Amino acid sequence: HQMSDGWVNVSEKIRNSITLSRNDDADIEAAVVSWHQEEIDMRLMLTRHLGIVVKSVNEDPKKKLANNIKKLKNKNCLTTSLKIKGAVSDIDIKAEFERRMIQMSVEVTPPLDKGTISRLTWVKKQLEKIDSPLLNDLSVHASVKFSSKELTEKFTDFDRFYDYDDIKKKEITQFTLTLNNGIAASFKSKKKFVTLIEAMLRDFYKDIVQNVKTWQAPPPKLKEIKKEVVEKEVKEVK
Repeated sequence: HQMSDGWVNVSEKIRNSITLSRNDDADIEAAVVSWHQEEIDMRLMLTRHLGIVVKSVNEDPKKKLANNIKKLKNKNCLTTSLKIKGAVSDIDIKAEFERRMIQMSVEVTPPLDKGTISRLTWVKKQLEKIDSPLLNDLSVHASVKFSSKELTEKFTDFDRFYDYDDIKKKEITQFTLTLNNGIAASFKSKKKFVTLIEAMLRDFYKDIVQNVKTWQAPPPKLKEIKKEVVEKEVKEVK
């Protein structure tokens, strides 16, 4: 129900640009353990609401602790992914200490058998059907084949995608829908952080995740065998 003192101390130091040292190791570990406990709480909360078991990445606890301690030290953030059977994708969750922000995102694959403009419109139409204030803070990231850079726009400015240079020649292979929530001083609050991240997760799932779908390639079809070829093969066998 609340984060640890270590979470508070680490949040304060990172926010004030104080480099974490070995003297902070106990606080860092306590902060990571709190994050792992909150990850379990988020899974259980969604499990109760959805009626199916929500999972996260299955990883050795000691290895997971070590990896996240390293991530917090080097990148000033902590992450997790929740796996929900039947959902559009895993829900990726990130806590960014420096910006005091919670980020949640899902991935959507567009129809890969259509052109780029059709792929853009396919995603746009799905989002336009959603009636939620979350759309005002939703960012859409488009991954382009053979490019390390993503095209990014706020959903409210989605039509800017159509104005990109040579947009028809860019092959968009994936969309990532991302919601950012800057919670300012509440980030370091033991109880407010828990309340805000769980409320955000419920709203993100209810308004966005359950209302979007991903494209799946149709199953391959058997090729038609011409009748005369079959008859010829039958005669040769006789």
